[in-house]
Amino acid sequence: MFWKQSNKAVYRKSNSIKDTPFQPNKVATNYTKRLLTSMDA
Repeated sequence: MFWKQSNKAVYRKSNSIKDTPFQPNKVATNYTKRLLTSMDA
């Protein structure tokens, strides 16, 4: 395993989050699409 046993509770908690109150605007959405399709670092 790559994480310590004490981190399992933190992992489970973070994995249980299904949504957030963040609502991306159009600029953020377009920027994300550009990042995900970029061939450069």
